[in-house]
Amino acid sequence: MKTTNVKTAKNKLSEILRDAQLEQVVIMNHGRPVAIVLGVEGQELAHVFGMGEDLTQLKVRYAKEVAAKRPERAVTQEEMERRHLRRPARAVAVKRRKKAA
Repeated sequence: MKTTNVKTAKNKLSEILRDAQLEQVVIMNHGRPVAIVLGVEGQELAHVFGMGEDLTQLKVRYAKEVAAKRPERAVTQEEMERRHLRRPARAVAVKRRKKAA
């Protein structure tokens, strides 16, 4: 597994996409992993979209492991919903045009 930082990933995206076809590339930000680039060349589109479910399960398992190791960082489901679920949109004031004199 190859790692790179965000700045390098931004500047060398084409190279990282080529590398991702051979091995996973982890993008780090300040020493923490923030993304994984997976090559999907030659795979069916339905399979690629199905991979999202597998990644979600991986994220859940990782979150549970972190919560078990560091209970002070554990968050309740209600707190997660409050932080991450979409909030209702605010009403936007409509600007009225002045009538032409």
